[in-house]
Amino acid sequence: MKERYISRVDSSKSKMYGYLLRLYKNKSVLFQQWFPDKKYGGKETALKEAIRVRNAKMAEYNYNPGSGLSNLSWKPVQLDREPKSNTGYLGVYESHEYKKLKDGSKKKSSYIAASYVEEKGKSKLKKFYFGNKRTREEALKEAVRFRSAKELSLRAAAVEYNRKLQERFIEAENKILAEQRKQKKSAKARHTNSVQN
Repeated sequence: MKERYISRVDSSKSKMYGYLLRLYKNKSVLFQQWFPDKKYGGKETALKEAIRVRNAKMAEYNYNPGSGLSNLSWKPVQLDREPKSNTGYLGVYESHEYKKLKDGSKKKSSYIAASYVEEKGKSKLKKFYFGNKRTREEALKEAVRFRSAKELSLRAAAVEYNRKLQERFIEAENKILAEQRKQKKSAKARHTNSVQN
């Protein structure tokens, strides 16, 4: 039985075997996820996971199955916990640490920290110390600039990844449609030959 919003992809050339889940808002893709057979241990389990995610996302977006549209204005999913901040800038906060000196005493070092996420999804932190060589305001400005640049870089990488993934899906779907047309044409030709004979 065909599942709504879930398409099967079998492409030997692209080496793509699995299920593609797509929810639409108007003509734009609201949500998309790929469920490869290899990752989920076979066709059946990949389909089950695609159905589970579809149902969860439809509930999350208050998705109307009748129209294929969401009843809510779509917004990017927000994380439950946002990076802490005491500076007024998201993901940028002020803190300090104590460094042990050679004489055994401890020295307090203050810094502005910028938290960010690498392309592979790993959380990272960069510290901008202030005190002797730079002021707190300078450290804050550098930290905010650094985090903004990282966010832009990550968004650009995500857009490029999604573009390439979309191209692969379209290529695989076109191949499937071409194969189906070829099979229909071949079946029609066989039928015509049998009628003539």
